[in-house]
Amino acid sequence: PAIAALLNDPARPVREAAADLIEAIGGPQATEHLVRYALANLSDPNGPRGVGPGRYRLENLGAAALPTMVRAYSDAPPEMRLTLIHIAQRIGSPAARPMLEQALDDSDSLIGRAAAEALGSLGDPSAYEQLIQLLGSDNPHAGFGAITGLELLGNRAAIGPLEELLARGDTLVAAVTASPGAVPDTLHSAAAQAIHKLRGL
Repeated sequence: PAIAALLNDPARPVREAAADLIEAIGGPQATEHLVRYALANLSDPNGPRGVGPGRYRLENLGAAALPTMVRAYSDAPPEMRLTLIHIAQRIGSPAARPMLEQALDDSDSLIGRAAAEALGSLGDPSAYEQLIQLLGSDNPHAGFGAITGLELLGNRAAIGPLEELLARGDTLVAAVTASPGAVPDTLHSAAAQAIHKLRGL
């Protein structure tokens, strides 16, 4: 308990030293302390690109961090929800599915897009039907995420539905990043790329 209290120290080096020690101790209780610490330290205005140490902690903990991440998702602000999805995608465990499925219906379309992509990246064949349904979404970001998710899932059965999408009207999808020179994508260009990759499998 005394070591865990140091996770709330105002000095980052002290917090990180305590986290390192708790990680070395190991065990379920240590994991719970580390995940809660990580969730509270996902961002840092003084860190590289504003990323806090919590992000790396969660990635290193892997699937063990997911149950607490899933519970934290619902009450998290939009930026944190998006970060949790990206971390879950990097962890790559099917245990992330409940959170990703919840995120598909997020009011923030970029979060739904990221969730669809992450769902496909898990490699779970049962995600195929969910992603196919999203192809027909009125939200272009959801459709774009579904296309990318199907490409990552690698099921060649998606070629037919993707070709059907090409037969419909195209839709411009704003680039996720606002960097200078960022080129908006279209559903057709994303679908064509996915078909090309799936045919090459």
